[in-house]
Amino acid sequence: RIRRMSATIESEADFARMKGDRGKYDDVLGLMEKMKETKLRDEEAKQYRHVPSFLSPRFWGREDALNAIEQVLAPTKASTRLKSFALYGMGGVGKTQIALQYAQRHRGLYKVILWVAADNVINMGQTFRDIAKLLRLSQTEQGLQDTNGCMLKVKGFLTDTSDPWLLIFDNADNLEVLRHAWPTNGEGSILLTTRDPSAVHSPASHGFQVVPFDDTEGSEVLLHLVGLDSSASPNREKAIAITKALGGLPLALTQISGFIVQRKMPLEGFLPLYKRNASKIDARKTGISDYEHTLSTVWDMSLR
Repeated sequence: RIRRMSATIESEADFARMKGDRGKYDDVLGLMEKMKETKLRDEEAKQYRHVPSFLSPRFWGREDALNAIEQVLAPTKASTRLKSFALYGMGGVGKTQIALQYAQRHRGLYKVILWVAADNVINMGQTFRDIAKLLRLSQTEQGLQDTNGCMLKVKGFLTDTSDPWLLIFDNADNLEVLRHAWPTNGEGSILLTTRDPSAVHSPASHGFQVVPFDDTEGSEVLLHLVGLDSSASPNREKAIAITKALGGLPLALTQISGFIVQRKMPLEGFLPLYKRNASKIDARKTGISDYEHTLSTVWDMSLR
């Protein structure tokens, strides 16, 4: 209909121009501009975003993971089938931040981007309530109290819409919570973050293992975050030693870089302090994994 109206208006504009009726010509052009603005507003109104705002300004690297996600999930005209991808790996390796980066970088590809906290059933239900409210899928507050109903309405919306969409399930370490929430059809993409490696086979169809940084990557990240020259050999050696001590965990490196900058601490002063705090953690906690021990030490230092 809009195309037909535009064609009619353009014809009138040509006619007015030929007759030299400048006043009418200007009026017609003004009407065309208003139609374009209305169309743009309508397009913008169809865009829905439900994404948390904790995108880290210190994010660094991980281009291999981001490229792998894009190759599978980016919308294409050639394929309208449902696409899914799992980011899996141990805690603290930055899976959530990678998912946030993908959503941010490719927000122009999707009309709808929805983020679901999937760490437990309660949080997931609350998220689906918030999404149902955003999408105006329930007309009453009472309807929004039915979390299962909200989830089904959101799934129905994603199945029915012809617009490209991205649904992100974050921290779904217990894949069982996704059993009823996972869409089974629709022209969209699903991104999942989890510690469970079996997610790449079910419910997702593709995946990527996110691992800690190696010594080279970790030292480059640390030096970048603290603002030191990574080409200087002494800096690299100290940064590599810190990276080894932290197990290459991005979460730990990010936290510690802030600790070093805030206290204006030289790199060589960090490890002795870290080792002293690690000994205190050893005395207080037993039976925890290496990465939990590393993060506990980091948090203990950062909160002092």
